[in-house]
Amino acid sequence: MRQRIFSIITLCIIFALAIGNSIAQSTYSNDLCPDPPQGVTYIRSYIAVGNTVTGTLPQNRLREAATIDAPLLAEIPNGETMTVITGPSCDDLGIVWWQVRYGDVVGWTAEGQNTERYLVPQSPDALPALIPLTVDNAAQMQQLRTIEGNLAPHIAWSPDGTQLAIAGARGSGSVSVYDMRDLVRPQYIPHNQNASTIGFHPNGQQLLGGTFTGMFHLWNAFSGASSTEALAIQTHVSNIRAVAISADGTTIAVAGQDALDNDGDDFAIVLLDTSSNIAFAVLDWHTSPVTSIALSGDRRRLISADSSGLVLVWDIPSRTPTAIPEAQATVVAISPNGQFWAAGGRDGQIQLFDAATNENIATLGGHLREVTTLSFSADSSILASGSADGTLRLWSTQSDANLGVWEIDENGVRDVAVSSNNALIAVVGRDARMQLFGIAAE
Repeated sequence: MRQRIFSIITLCIIFALAIGNSIAQSTYSNDLCPDPPQGVTYIRSYIAVGNTVTGTLPQNRLREAATIDAPLLAEIPNGETMTVITGPSCDDLGIVWWQVRYGDVVGWTAEGQNTERYLVPQSPDALPALIPLTVDNAAQMQQLRTIEGNLAPHIAWSPDGTQLAIAGARGSGSVSVYDMRDLVRPQYIPHNQNASTIGFHPNGQQLLGGTFTGMFHLWNAFSGASSTEALAIQTHVSNIRAVAISADGTTIAVAGQDALDNDGDDFAIVLLDTSSNIAFAVLDWHTSPVTSIALSGDRRRLISADSSGLVLVWDIPSRTPTAIPEAQATVVAISPNGQFWAAGGRDGQIQLFDAATNENIATLGGHLREVTTLSFSADSSILASGSADGTLRLWSTQSDANLGVWEIDENGVRDVAVSSNNALIAVVGRDARMQLFGIAAE
């Protein structure tokens, strides 16, 4: 094992700066479109094929082709809905077009041009009053709402459970933050790279994000911030797959490919001290891409899993890993109370461990394919799991009982997150539709 502690120079911190929203917008062009003509910037796409969308204009024009001089097929009144069929088509004027179905009519309409947006995802209805999820009532949980957009399967709850962040897919150049108290239009946090993983800072005001280019970001996530980008650090050469932050916000772990430590070609985990934004350690043992990490609340333990199924429990003060052969998992999670950690494997099994001893205390079986995501409830009494078999399952961490099974997406579940107030569970399938589950009060 190689253990390295290195300075700000060795890490090559590229920049730690604030970038205004206007600057981010002006330097970004929709990467679903070809390179734009000189002086043209394509609007970010917040919609995707399959979405139900509404217009923002008094009347949105539906045309026979994706050009402004194509024959007019219909004028769609404000508030009417359309279904996106295909697209986008991006013209030399900077207009981003989508083919939609409006009633029985199929044609092309513009998402927007320059900074003007003409189409948005349809907003779901407001949530009903909710009953917190418990082991006793979990079986009553139902799907309550669906959120659509140009979404990627990476989600995170704010510490108070009132906001849900969803990474954007290619072309969106943003993270969407929805307020669960009204579910009206989300706040879009623009950035110039596609986020491969996200998380909320414990302060509830910032988002952590990693990108496929190896950049770690800290974004301001509150309305009225003078800038979006609070921090950007090049921790790896490429493919940041997971980020985690300690409960006190002082330590951040970033897993990617080829940590910038002048050694190269590894799958190391970089630990950052948030008081200085300097890396204080690199945890280097994995020889396959790290797919999941979980950091304990006391900052003393980190659990990591890689694509080969190797699971390591790291003692952070000594930088020492302990391999857990019986885990054989690609996804891990630590319970908020620090009592358990869980590992999900390709065989569909979930192993529950005692965090103090790393003893395997239960095997939770039921998924028919690989476990892809795990999330504990805030009180640590429930473990939620998603699988490539397309189902969401809930488990009791005390009795090991399966509390229920919900069909999500036949093509697989990509991410699951239990809200920190135990009121909702957010689930994303391979269709990138966000589903919200909970129990409505009578």
